[in-house]
Amino acid sequence: MNDKLKRLALKMMDLFPSEIKTPQECYELFEPIYKSQNDYFSFFPGESIVKLVLYIYSYNTTQDFKLADKMLNNLAFISIFTTTGNYHDEECPACGGNGTERCDTCYGHGEVNCEYCDGDGTEDDGSSCGGCGGNGTEVCGDCGGDGQTNCYECDGTGEVDTEKLELNYYYICTWDKYIKDRCELEEGKLEPAMSEYDFDRLRDEYIILRYDERYYEVTSRIEINQMYCVTYSDEPKLKTSYGKYLAIHWEDNDEFDKYKAY
Repeated sequence: MNDKLKRLALKMMDLFPSEIKTPQECYELFEPIYKSQNDYFSFFPGESIVKLVLYIYSYNTTQDFKLADKMLNNLAFISIFTTTGNYHDEECPACGGNGTERCDTCYGHGEVNCEYCDGDGTEDDGSSCGGCGGNGTEVCGDCGGDGQTNCYECDGTGEVDTEKLELNYYYICTWDKYIKDRCELEEGKLEPAMSEYDFDRLRDEYIILRYDERYYEVTSRIEINQMYCVTYSDEPKLKTSYGKYLAIHWEDNDEFDKYKAY
């Protein structure tokens, strides 16, 4: 199978620029090709897509496949997350995110009975009420005639605070020994695998196969700007999907439960 992928990589070289700087760039350049030829590539398992991308990068960079073979011999798949400490805001359930609710004073009509004539429209002597001009109503003072007031629950913002932390969640493949050793050691634990600084510093040593923005109530022991390893595997069961971007991922819901607050 690897030989077939290498032959395919050679055939595809003209679809890529003459210089590809990083494996991540190669993966992103492959995305529109995957989309335009989805009927063909959709039959490729996720691991074959990863191999093909690395073969293309290797040949583009070194004019042979030795670099890719070395990467693949040391490849690991990792899901990892971090947080900046921001909490997720959700749509206000009381107003459905509108930020307003029906005025309780006028019941949404925007008008109330005139306080001078009690809605009758006339003075005691039978003349038209000077307060409402004989209409019997006046603009509601609580909503200014809109019939709506700011939602009490969200104070008009349409959103309410939650205890759920915003998380940056990555599915990556890497051939870097430091990342592999740290993530294998701290897989599923409440100790950080590495700092976000180290993760960014080693940016060229992995491919982000999928990125998610998640929000969960996690244990208070989670530190901000630290990377936590959820899963580590040499051969996970990969899934491939294409929405806005090409995404290769694997199931890890049970493993993530270790980080949730209960």
